[in-house]
Amino acid sequence: MNQMAIAFSKLQSQLNKGCEYKDCFYSNCSSKVINAHSIQNNKILNKISDDGDVLGIKVKINKFGFPKPTLERIGRKKASTFLGFCNEHDTNIFKPIELYDYKIGNKEQEFLFAYRALAKEYNTKRTVKNLYEKMLSLSKEELIDLRKFCGIPIDIGLNDYKKHLKLISRGTNESIEKLESLKIPMNINLGKDKFYKIESKVIELPEEYHIAVSSLFFIEWDVEGNLINDLIYYKNIKPIFLTIFPQNQKTFIIMSYLQQHKNYFEFIDNQILNRALEKQKVIVSNMVTLYVENVYLSPIKWESLSEKEKRDYLKLYDMSLFSKPNSLLVDPKMDIFI
Repeated sequence: MNQMAIAFSKLQSQLNKGCEYKDCFYSNCSSKVINAHSIQNNKILNKISDDGDVLGIKVKINKFGFPKPTLERIGRKKASTFLGFCNEHDTNIFKPIELYDYKIGNKEQEFLFAYRALAKEYNTKRTVKNLYEKMLSLSKEELIDLRKFCGIPIDIGLNDYKKHLKLISRGTNESIEKLESLKIPMNINLGKDKFYKIESKVIELPEEYHIAVSSLFFIEWDVEGNLINDLIYYKNIKPIFLTIFPQNQKTFIIMSYLQQHKNYFEFIDNQILNRALEKQKVIVSNMVTLYVENVYLSPIKWESLSEKEKRDYLKLYDMSLFSKPNSLLVDPKMDIFI
């Protein structure tokens, strides 16, 4: 297991180049793409940065051969970027959230936050698909050469390696199918200004916290342990869009979903918004830790935490890599609003 996991890590690092998915997310656009930010650079990342850096999640392979999450410094100009929009559409589509402060209830702004989160997740999944397809297409000789280059023993089973890749590639393809089914109507709704197709619940915290999130994911269980998404039946799953950012001495947490799915997300009102703000922060902190990769924190604020608080966050994130617990509230003391 140790050698196999290390082999995957090193092989993937060698193959990553050239696998980035490059395509404008907007309908029928073939213009050259740019490194677009999924989280505003100047308005948000700049605010939480230290010497131009923010902290982002990085999953590495530890000495035992297992994936292990860490928080690493990354330049804010690079953080949260993806090759998912051309310059024209990145500039023009997002003007309402780039040039103007967010106002609770602004349907256009809330739609655009969700749209951008979808574009980022779609791009990430297509990049992963490219990587797996490239790895599966390699001949036995090419794999052996790569292993020699990486210093990996040749006697690790190639068949086991490819079987593992095929399994995880299948899951990636299912994710892409679902995201494709979201991409088409979201682009149509954007073009027709049907911003009401996205509904949002908002938490307004009375101070600025140094955290930024833009993500789409599929919650499996609510706070009380009721099933929201059965991932066995992948075509019927319902996404949630999560955006968090500081602004004007406040922090906004925007939880959005498709209008047609509103009945499935009543738990947001009944199990989150009806609680005291401190408890809301704890639940959202658990949600972020369990489901979100595209999250950035302040290096200075992170260092102000105790070692136990740091360990608890990374421990819960680590646990979520393998399976999700049957509740959104796992750690009753988790608070990443720093």
